[in-house]
Amino acid sequence: GSIDMPFFRIKVDQNELQRAIGQLSAWEGRKRKAVEEALYKGVVSVRKGAASRVSARTKRLRKSIKCKFNADRLQGEVFSKLQYAHLIEFGSRSHIVRAKNKKRLRIQSDNGYVFPKEVSIPAQSGKPFLKPAYEAEEQNIINAVMKAVEGK
Repeated sequence: GSIDMPFFRIKVDQNELQRAIGQLSAWEGRKRKAVEEALYKGVVSVRKGAASRVSARTKRLRKSIKCKFNADRLQGEVFSKLQYAHLIEFGSRSHIVRAKNKKRLRIQSDNGYVFPKEVSIPAQSGKPFLKPAYEAEEQNIINAVMKAVEGK
């Protein structure tokens, strides 16, 4: 997979679906339209699946999950522009956050605010939502595309 910011994407490597599409050079218009429709529905299903896999506490992340579909290239994307989406998908190592623009950080606590110079953030394990959503839909998408190609 690959990540490029500010978008967060998981790129699916060459697989059965891409090979099936690659083998079809020029199809008749009706079949091509059916393949486009099957892929588009698959992309939407992956987006819904990804949103449903996000913790209920992270409404911002759930709302940030979008999808695009390019019919000419037969390519779909499910992504999030949220700055921390990749940290939830893959997790993060422990790290220290230091004050940058001020002498101290301002952090709300139960008794008002505390002002440390730095805080240690523990490692967080990933809670994948995009990759499992794709994996859950992959076979359905392949089946729908093959059905469209065969003209059934």
